[in-house]
Amino acid sequence: MTRRSWPRQIAVVAVAALVLMTPSLLWGPGAADSAIYNYVWTKQFGELLGQGVLYPRWLPHSWGGLGSPAFYFYPPLAFYVSGLLDLAGLTTLQAINGAALLAMFASGVTMSAWLRFKGANPLWALLYMAAPYHLYDWYGRAGLAEFSAFAWLPLVALGLDAQPRRWATPLLAISFAGLVMTHLPAALLTSVGLIAPMVVRRREHLAAYAFAGFLGLGLSAIYLLPALTLQHHISTAAMISSIYRPANWAPWGPYAALWVAPFALAPVALAAGGRRWFWVGAVVFGAAMSLAVIPMVWSLPGLDRVQFPWRMLVVVEFAAVTAAALGPPRLVFAALALALSAVPYARLFEVSSQALHLRYAADTERDLPDAPEYLPAGSDLSGLTASNRVPDLNKAATPTLSDRPVPQTRWGAWISGLSLVLLAAISGPRPRPRARVKGSRAG
Repeated sequence: MTRRSWPRQIAVVAVAALVLMTPSLLWGPGAADSAIYNYVWTKQFGELLGQGVLYPRWLPHSWGGLGSPAFYFYPPLAFYVSGLLDLAGLTTLQAINGAALLAMFASGVTMSAWLRFKGANPLWALLYMAAPYHLYDWYGRAGLAEFSAFAWLPLVALGLDAQPRRWATPLLAISFAGLVMTHLPAALLTSVGLIAPMVVRRREHLAAYAFAGFLGLGLSAIYLLPALTLQHHISTAAMISSIYRPANWAPWGPYAALWVAPFALAPVALAAGGRRWFWVGAVVFGAAMSLAVIPMVWSLPGLDRVQFPWRMLVVVEFAAVTAAALGPPRLVFAALALALSAVPYARLFEVSSQALHLRYAADTERDLPDAPEYLPAGSDLSGLTASNRVPDLNKAATPTLSDRPVPQTRWGAWISGLSLVLLAAISGPRPRPRARVKGSRAG
């Protein structure tokens, strides 16, 4: 594809994003799963930005005024987008829709750039945008942050694959930091299912990869350091209860999610048809992870906090579309993938049609109910279930975090600032060698 065709590709991606997001723009966002948190967090994030708070961490109006330290622990980037749209004058629901639309558009642009670099037809990016779990993540789960994470995976892969080009290390550092600050579980799963295999495949660039990784962690330290070191202030048990343990979603577990099987198997068929075996292997491994059929893996430290194994489908769909674009897939495998996709798209239609008709509770605006895991440590959360996430606030402990600065936020800001200086240093233009004067002698 020529340089002249790039604006045309951007226009195609923009139209596709509008089409795919039309139901939400017209009738949504529906009040499903994480939608209530999108509302509570976007509304307050925008208000605090308008008050001059550059990095809102403490949400003072949550839980009817009790307050919530949500953004000490939750990645902020997706809510900077929705919060700024809210601040710009959109209603909170319009701001959430706008942020989701921009996330969909960004995923198409970055996937196009990745496929263009690989010499594949960038129009395959449209399949990435319309992949079943990608849409389900928004319409079925209202996962604004995880939905936004789809845009970073192509840039991470590009930063890895473009070594030793000089721009590859800064790109990898920025995109990895962006992924961490958008959705931490997606960043962890991308590290396991995409980054690690690509690093092993091109291990001659291990030093550059390690440097980019440490620089990316440094850039994200303003968020990551407080998030990892202040856990004792909140009710983390609410995040790791039985229903939120990934291993329990295996086919033999108490919460067997059989609906995930066709979501995982359709990308396997698509990738296998392309016969790019590295990417086929990545898809098969990721699909097995998403189905929680690999013994013990979801009990490993870090992975045991991902909550839902099917989050690995973010990586699976990226790898599958890449394999297909580099193929292209044989007709029989493409037909099989299409047939297997009928079930995920049917479930997507069923769940989204219900979600788009759900409305927020009348007391949402007044109480601004937040995530119970961010209630103070020592709060009594007995009675919480998967369907009832509203605890008895009379049994909540006194908050130990507020809008006052803590050392971890200062240290994180310093680390991120120094990392930004280092990034600027390695990204700047190289000095040109001085021309040697003809006839001059050394010494």
